[in-house]
Amino acid sequence: MNILSQPNRRSRRRQIDRRGAAAVEFAIVLPLIVLILVGAIDVGQAIHVSQVVNEASREGARKASRFDETSVDAVTAAVRDYIRGSYPGVGDGSIAVALSQDDGSAVASGDLSTVPTGTAVNCQVSLQYSAVRWTVGFPGLTGASIVKSTGMRRE
Repeated sequence: MNILSQPNRRSRRRQIDRRGAAAVEFAIVLPLIVLILVGAIDVGQAIHVSQVVNEASREGARKASRFDETSVDAVTAAVRDYIRGSYPGVGDGSIAVALSQDDGSAVASGDLSTVPTGTAVNCQVSLQYSAVRWTVGFPGLTGASIVKSTGMRRE
């Protein structure tokens, strides 16, 4: 019989010894893969929420800069409506809206008619990330508030 045609007993023994090794390796690697996947989803959602809050602050600044708008409450309602368009279950306690003039002073008594034409009005919006978060337990984003500010000149 030819030496090349005989089965190699050593290689067969190695194959028998390796049975189940793939399952063990998979069991070791799977938690790491799941952790990376869930972390990527959480960070991706945080970026999306940041974009929504940024757009809400722009919407508030746009409304506050209009000459015919005189109420801070109407600006706050517009910001909250914008955020609730993306996240319907968000309560008023999770959203904070602050309007200020370009010198940093607050808008007097909630009346935008006191802000002179040409003065920048800044709309700062803060949203508690935990109110819209899908996953729980990653410490880097726990208890975080996403804050964005936009300024526009009053007409």
